[in-house]
Amino acid sequence: MIYRSFICALLLFVAPAAAFLQSDASQRASSGGSALRMAAAEEGAPAVGRRDFFAGAAALGLGAGLMDALPAAAAPAPAKEAALKGYGDRLRRIARTLDELQRDIFNEDWEFVATYPATFRAFVPVFTRYTDARFEGEGEADRQSRVALRYEVGRLFGAVERLKRAAEKKDPREAQAAFAQISVAYDRYLKAGYLYDAYDPVTSTEKFFADVPDSALRFAPPAADPPKIKDLVLLTAGPDKGKTGTLIGLEETLGSKGEKKKSGIVKLDNTIGRVSKIREIKVVPYAIVAKRLDTEGERDAVFSIKK
Repeated sequence: MIYRSFICALLLFVAPAAAFLQSDASQRASSGGSALRMAAAEEGAPAVGRRDFFAGAAALGLGAGLMDALPAAAAPAPAKEAALKGYGDRLRRIARTLDELQRDIFNEDWEFVATYPATFRAFVPVFTRYTDARFEGEGEADRQSRVALRYEVGRLFGAVERLKRAAEKKDPREAQAAFAQISVAYDRYLKAGYLYDAYDPVTSTEKFFADVPDSALRFAPPAADPPKIKDLVLLTAGPDKGKTGTLIGLEETLGSKGEKKKSGIVKLDNTIGRVSKIREIKVVPYAIVAKRLDTEGERDAVFSIKK
């Protein structure tokens, strides 16, 4: 407040000074113009325009510093919200593209699979603009959010390049692995960027199965009949127990003690969102992913999407 009061006082000083300087210069050229300015000054209302003000400020050596001190105008909130909504809507549409890619990879339709890398690359500026607009602040939280989102975008497009090479070689396993990586990175970007337009209020389904024996759930024991990519599966433990989906990938990581940890990447059947209807991706211990036994004649929903 003290700083702002100082600026206001400075403006009050500079404006009359500008009028005086301009008046003095005009007096040497025209006595009539000087008389008019002096008359205005005597009435307490100096005729100082925008040009006069900055001329006076420059004469006193204050122009650049004074303007730097004034805060920049903030972008209108409605315009920002409209832009974010537009970027967000476009990014959510990638979910449909991923469904179609899953269908084409599982069908080994390489002519179509080869077209997807270019489709994904067209979204690079959309990812960039959404990230920078959604978390534009210089606070620690916004900085960390930007880093997290950019990391997932990097992972996503690294996997897109892997998909491109797999399509050129017509390599099913590589294409499946690339698709799984793209799906995980995309899902994490949506979550970190608050792009799911709804969230599942149930944080854990285990409580619903507290009194239900595992024998009541129809699945093949994972140790005896481990699920493979493309299989329709059931999660047998954890906060998503009882949920069904499709196994779209496998990954191995190292634990804190250097031990290998195998995870299954599952695309859940249920969708999230009031409008977008996006299928969530879960990376879970492979040991709790089981092949369903009640799936005769059933296929993943992506196969019903027409080309």
